[in-house]
Amino acid sequence: MDNLYKNVCDTIEINVKNNQSINSRIKSIAMEKIRGDAFRKEVKRIESEKDYSCGAVYSLMKEILLVVSGGAEPKDWLQYIYQYALNKSFPHAVQIEMNPELDHASELYLDVLATVAESQKKSGDGTWQSKYAFEYLKESEIERLENSYEYERFVDVFRNDHVYEMMKLNQEVVGYSTLDHIMGVHYLALFVARQLKNLGVSIDLGRVSGAAAGHDIGKYGCKGLEMKR
Repeated sequence: MDNLYKNVCDTIEINVKNNQSINSRIKSIAMEKIRGDAFRKEVKRIESEKDYSCGAVYSLMKEILLVVSGGAEPKDWLQYIYQYALNKSFPHAVQIEMNPELDHASELYLDVLATVAESQKKSGDGTWQSKYAFEYLKESEIERLENSYEYERFVDVFRNDHVYEMMKLNQEVVGYSTLDHIMGVHYLALFVARQLKNLGVSIDLGRVSGAAAGHDIGKYGCKGLEMKR
């Protein structure tokens, strides 16, 4: 538990302290919240019950989100943050009006969700997100790519635009299992590609990883009647 607690606290501290738009009083309150017993107990519950859901992360973060947002609050935080994350990749698919006052809180939640999701990958919780965990190529593999910049650019965009977290939120908020499908395809594609490469077949692991991770990404850009197909 201490590792997850430390990782979550570090994520919040880095996000809040590096944000010049958040005043010192709010930063102080946020730091006080994460040092409290209630926060530590909720992290312990997440890990002991292996509840790495978006809802669990919201329960952990809800008081801090309200502090960081200056009291501004959407009707449904998870729905709003999903739309906020979706806006990074598919702005035309966003179905609500974005409120700039919620940007900092939304980014903070997504950063913490990413941290908790990393812990889930190693948890053995029985989900596809753990069994077929999404992992980028190893550094040694990236160094041997024909065009390492191409893959590093993909990784930067995937991380900075919170694509994984957007897909995780979609699965919980909207109810589609596209994330699990993509995890399975990515895991199997790299499993086979690495075997072929070990046999001497000329194959670019970076393009396999990127293509497998992005092969269904367009589904998240669907809206209205398109979503039912």
